[in-house]
Amino acid sequence: MVNIARALLFAFALSCSADDKPHADNLLHYTLGAEPSSFDPVKSENIVNAVLQRQILECLFEYDYATNDAQVSPLLATSVEVSDDGLQYDILLRHDAQFFDPFEPALFDGRLRAVNAHDVVFCWLRQADARLNSDGWWAINNTFVGINKFHRATANSDPRLAQQAFDDAVTNGIEGLQVIDDFHLRVRLQRRDIWFLNRLAMSYFAVYPHEAVESDRRSMRDQPVGSAVFYLEQFVPGQNVLITRSANWRGETPGDATGVEFQVVRDAQTAIEMFRRGLSDRLTLSANSAKQFLNENGELKKSFVNDGVTVSNYPRSDISMLCFNMQDSEIGNVPTDDAGNALRRQLRHALALAFPREQWQDLLYQRLPFISATSFIPPNVGEKHRVYPWHDDLTQARQILDKAGYYSQHELPQVEFVLFGTDPMSLALGEIYSVALKEIGIECKLVAVPYAQQMQRAANGEAQIFVRNWTLDWPDSRLIYDTFKSGNIGSSINLSRFNDQRFDNLMDELALAQDTTQLRQIEAQLDAILYDECPAMPIEHRQSWVLGSKRITNFKMRPFDLMPCKFYILKND
Repeated sequence: MVNIARALLFAFALSCSADDKPHADNLLHYTLGAEPSSFDPVKSENIVNAVLQRQILECLFEYDYATNDAQVSPLLATSVEVSDDGLQYDILLRHDAQFFDPFEPALFDGRLRAVNAHDVVFCWLRQADARLNSDGWWAINNTFVGINKFHRATANSDPRLAQQAFDDAVTNGIEGLQVIDDFHLRVRLQRRDIWFLNRLAMSYFAVYPHEAVESDRRSMRDQPVGSAVFYLEQFVPGQNVLITRSANWRGETPGDATGVEFQVVRDAQTAIEMFRRGLSDRLTLSANSAKQFLNENGELKKSFVNDGVTVSNYPRSDISMLCFNMQDSEIGNVPTDDAGNALRRQLRHALALAFPREQWQDLLYQRLPFISATSFIPPNVGEKHRVYPWHDDLTQARQILDKAGYYSQHELPQVEFVLFGTDPMSLALGEIYSVALKEIGIECKLVAVPYAQQMQRAANGEAQIFVRNWTLDWPDSRLIYDTFKSGNIGSSINLSRFNDQRFDNLMDELALAQDTTQLRQIEAQLDAILYDECPAMPIEHRQSWVLGSKRITNFKMRPFDLMPCKFYILKND
């Protein structure tokens, strides 16, 4: 069935020539800027991992391809009934969904086994198992009644007791996660969540068979078993992935691709050339490619329109932020040092005001559209928020530092700006901030590291100033505020390491808010704390521009499902 060691199918990627011919097969061909590391949903934080997992594994719900909003529709589920108090969900599952195992030796007779409610409980509990240190714990934390108690039990220092806690929960469920029968799941939430079904559409809540992780000979990392349209046929780490349409999948989909080839291509220009020559069916536009494909008005050039290339664009529900390490002794908050903290708060205001946002955006986006952020909350999520006050004003920055006594009584520290790449663009972006800071008397050391290292340094509290992006998994402003909750320090969520009890208390109130008016009142208080303490500065909200080749007749991107491959219809000339 699967031949992991077969000859590479993608040797053309880094040696494109004028003689290359566009693909005439019935496969989709995509490039990936980073390599996948795991098909296991407990490792879904990497966007490449999450995208590939969605092709092979299924959730109870999925985003509706026919709409342009956040609407979800049943996938492994058939229907859901919600109690009047909004806390209990009775979810019925399909009877015809089956896991397909393409690997040797097969886990099941005939390679197939029906999906059932026990599988759902097993997979979700596994996300909450403290021993696995799952990337998805944040998504399941404080959801189901009893899930936090279960998490603590699996964190027991006695391995035997931790395993017993897991086994008992898998067998009997927990209070908020119960199997009624093989195709009936009952969920009880700790609090109402209008976005709960959207949460279930995330790859963290994907369903797979327990057998795939219980055998010493098998691993979901590189031998995933799912119930989706495609299955994994080839995975060469660092190079390529091939998924193939399963003949055993139930029903039909609008899309007709027999599979998808994913080639890891780290060089941006190589990916551009592959798309231009018909060797790739999808290209996300960036500053490196915008001028090649868009005219001065930001429209797709006529030559590409005439060639059948299409554009899918949408505003992302995201925020790019300049972050300050709030546990740093030079610019952060030091326990019991009230006078120093007041001084450093003024310093952060000045650091934010000095950020050269217009120059930054001109260099980073060029012809690509974006939205300058006036608050942390994207404009397509909720109502308008009070404007963030510390933006684009060197004069005000100097005045703040002068009033605080930095130019007369206190020495300004040298700061360190950790870049998100080692490429010329990243270095140039860092330099314009360094120059701006020098204008207000602050020396800035630039530290260029690959993006993954920047994120790891930030998570470890080793990055003083840095830029990060946070993209919402569904359009809920609470997901933005989560990036400042103290309970998320030490993970990839609260990278500014902001710790404020007032803020945390308001977050607890926000989770219980019952109407829009109450929600907005609490959000206004959260904004006031963030604006005053200044753990971060909002920069912009991005927009995605993705090109589809002429081979795809219904190409469309969705904000919360980045590569819905099973829906694409191919036209081969």
